[in-house]
This record gives sequence, C-alpha cells and structure tokens, in this order.
Amino acid sequence: MSVPTSNSARRCRRSSQGRQVAGPQTFATLVETDVRGLEFVPIDFEIADDLAHWRVEVPGKLRGSAEALTGPTSPKGGRVEVHNAPGAEVGPGQVATWGTATADEVDAFGFKWDWAGRSSKHFSFDWSGPEEA
Repeated sequence: MSVPTSNSARRCRRSSQGRQVAGPQTFATLVETDVRGLEFVPIDFEIADDLAHWRVEVPGKLRGSAEALTGPTSPKGGRVEVHNAPGAEVGPGQVATWGTATADEVDAFGFKWDWAGRSSKHFSFDWSGPEEA
C-alpha cells in the first residue's frame, strides 16, 4: 500500500493516531494555505424549496445569491442538475444544481471582489460521519 507523503497527509496521519483535534483549527492544519482569519459570526442562509434560488450573507463581510439554470431540455419547473458529479467537494452520490450568481461580493480578511454573473452551484451535504448516519 502506498502512503501519501505530503505535509497534509502527515498531519492527517498524526491526527488519526490519537492527537486531540477539533473544528476549524484542525481544518487549518490539514490544508496548505494562508489562513487569513477566523471569526464566529451570524450567517443568514436560504435555499428555495424548489431550488430556484439560494443566498447567503455574513453582514459586512460577504453576500452571495444565485438563480438556478433552466433550459429547453429541462422538465417544466426542473433545474439543470448533475448527479454523482466526479470529484465533487461533498463526496459521491450528491446532486449539483447549477445556477448564475446574482450577487458574489466579499470584503473580508484582505479579500475583496464583486463577481456577480459568474457560475454558481448548490450541493446538499451532511457533515455527520458514518457512525452518526
């Protein structure tokens, strides 16, 4: 069996060998990136029951919203979806609903952009492990 040797993989192995780990601090040690900050803030999030639109806002930091794509080959009231998307961030077996961002603004931790009009997607996911399913 081959074992990954990247720094992230070594940290993962150490974490799985009894080191106490928790939440965002663990995530920060597993990714090789520049963590710019961490705050506990209210998050306002909404998803339409029919997935026609979704939005998120962290007041004073970010705002995002999207409208789902539809098209001539979509069933009436249906959305453009991909089932079992390869390499999905949330794992296998999920459905991605594709859309267009109507708002995509960030001004936090040194990042600042306004990218409305670009593509967007919505994946449902469950953050529980197999022992909790």
